[in-house]
Amino acid sequence: MSADAAYGLLKKAITDAKRPVTLVLHRIDLLVTSDLESMLAGLLEHCESLVIAVTTSTQALFSDPTTIQVSYHRISADFLRFSADELRWLFDTLCIPASTAELELVYRTTGGLPALVDMATAVFERIPANAERVDLLGAAIEEVARRYTSRTVLSALAEPFLGYAVSVATASQLDADLARYLVPEADPFELLCVLETAGVLAQRETTRGVVWEFEPAIRTAVLGLQAEAGIPMTHRFEALASYYLERDDVANGLRFAAQAQQWHTVIELLEDRWVALIADELELLREILQAIPEALLDHHQPIKAGRALFTLLGSNNSGNLIALPNEPAQLYALGATSTAKDALSLGCVQSLMMRLTGDHTDAVLLTKRLAVLVEGILGSQPQQITGQLPVMRLQWGITYQLGGEFNSAATELHRAYHESKSADIQFAARNAAANMAMNDALVGEPARAQRWLAIAETHPVPDGWLGTAVLTSERVATAIAALDRFDVGTAARALAALGELPSFEELWPFVAYAHAQLALCTGESFTGLSDIQRAETHYPDSGRSTGIVPSLITAAKIDLRLAMGQGNRARQLIERMPENDGWCTIPAARTHLLAGNPSHALALCDRIDWIDHAPTRLVVEALLIAAVAHLALDNSDTARRKWIQASTLIDRTSLLRPLAALPRPAVERLIELTGTAPTGAEQVLTGHVRPLFPEAVPIVELSETEMLILTLLSSGASIRQIADNRFVSINTVKTQLRALYQKLGGHTRDQVLVTARSLGLIR
Repeated sequence: MSADAAYGLLKKAITDAKRPVTLVLHRIDLLVTSDLESMLAGLLEHCESLVIAVTTSTQALFSDPTTIQVSYHRISADFLRFSADELRWLFDTLCIPASTAELELVYRTTGGLPALVDMATAVFERIPANAERVDLLGAAIEEVARRYTSRTVLSALAEPFLGYAVSVATASQLDADLARYLVPEADPFELLCVLETAGVLAQRETTRGVVWEFEPAIRTAVLGLQAEAGIPMTHRFEALASYYLERDDVANGLRFAAQAQQWHTVIELLEDRWVALIADELELLREILQAIPEALLDHHQPIKAGRALFTLLGSNNSGNLIALPNEPAQLYALGATSTAKDALSLGCVQSLMMRLTGDHTDAVLLTKRLAVLVEGILGSQPQQITGQLPVMRLQWGITYQLGGEFNSAATELHRAYHESKSADIQFAARNAAANMAMNDALVGEPARAQRWLAIAETHPVPDGWLGTAVLTSERVATAIAALDRFDVGTAARALAALGELPSFEELWPFVAYAHAQLALCTGESFTGLSDIQRAETHYPDSGRSTGIVPSLITAAKIDLRLAMGQGNRARQLIERMPENDGWCTIPAARTHLLAGNPSHALALCDRIDWIDHAPTRLVVEALLIAAVAHLALDNSDTARRKWIQASTLIDRTSLLRPLAALPRPAVERLIELTGTAPTGAEQVLTGHVRPLFPEAVPIVELSETEMLILTLLSSGASIRQIADNRFVSINTVKTQLRALYQKLGGHTRDQVLVTARSLGLIR
């Protein structure tokens, strides 16, 4: 039967049907007809209740469904794969015990393809649990995957196409140019489309255009055929390394040079591009450093140190693998020596490794010494480092941010941006501008942050992990700057666009802080606390991180507890806050103010005056809290002066949000007292902006005796048992209970215990 005749019969059957019809067309790409799209459009036009589900192994069909004017929903092949989380869910559902390492093995070997995952689950039932289980599982899964792909995919390929697949399989990802480079005599596009239709390759859109990728299991099977055919893989890897390096694709060039064991090329690339590789290809760098033969590294100390530092990564032992001088004069003099570049390389690698293990404070101290060394090198042999300096400064700026030294960060990021722009290093320019925007947003300069965001958009977003980092800092900057001008919607969209952060995201403390600020502004403080706790769990180094991390996280937690009216829990956090920490000082002062202790609040605000170069945000908040505290103490002249100073800064910076942190009656009195209403005050007073905190947050003070009685109550002790425990009369216990109940505002044991737990007095 001809295609036209079959189409006519199908159309009649669907038209005659008296109910909705779903038509499933499997592997329609195997049908040879040029009118396929118009045929399906005709069916949909004549049959209003028809739904068509189509499966195809190529994107050549229906590449643009809008041209046939139908409503559609496209489901990509990637959507049908098991993700790592879905794989864990599947094994849990099937009650198959599997460790994290075993699941990673399954995911890596199968690529998440449902058919291969199904076979992998069967393999688990046959492999005993012992010390060799992971190796046995790996071999077994690879073998079933190889048999499956050989029998169901590769066996269907005609010899010319299978031979072509074998010739290009050395590259896991192909575009037409690379395929032509590997097999010059063939028409790459037609052959790649044939392999796509056969299920050997999957087509994807990237920032570089269309590429085709081998499924991991299929590539493994094809590489096995390469070995059987006697094709020397080393030569293929060398060709791929040359191809990518000619196009300045350092990451791929490095990857294939290592696979070809061109170690001298690998070492040369590492020495020239180590800063960018650490920033953009950390996992690749780790893998290659560990693969280089030890004997080759004796004359390449920076690379040897880099490998040693990767070994230390996660051990909480940054070590002193280098011995830079401490004195600035000695550091500067070192810059004129022949060992200056090696010393700088060693120092930068160690600083970055410190950063990655959460040791931000020591990373900052080392970076300051390296900056002096760089000045010495620039003074005598600038050609040694000029090319790497913009990216180096970018990394220093991020180190200073994580260390909480935002002024130093601004200096380095500003220089990094202008040097990158002059050298046309686009990824560094975009990253530096984005981090400048985040820097300004964090310190309370939203207007400046907006200007840097606009500058960042004039440069392209880089590919890979670095692109994710750029967008992370930009979205954090966008969110915080938006919240500071009461634009909650923009902030929410920016943070939602971040999605789930990767496990290696260094900027997670700033993301967590931004989420907490959004939660304060939307009245969802409990959600904000949950987000912070989830972030701390997700980043296991958070507990031992130094620098800005404990400050920002603790400050956010105090404010969220205050917003929930939990003064006692806020005070518990204050007792554990870092000493003389400006970021925590403000929430602590706010706690005392809202708890009715204005004198304590003032004592804390006064600290901000002597914290060197305090961020604008902290200065504005300290002035506003001090103004309200002085007002409560009837110090009208001082209250007036503090309010006017704060208003001037708010008008200059557009930092409006701190006004919403004040009790509304106090804002009204201060405006009446001074005749000065800063930008944003009207929105607070008219209720267009919700208050961030209650007007008062009581803190319950219990004596040692009351705490002991409360603990006994929570354990279920009766009045008689409490009296016996304390060697007092029952009447004495009853008197003490009445005082305790009055303080906690309860009338029954259960009410008092619920209140005590919410305040954090008992667990």
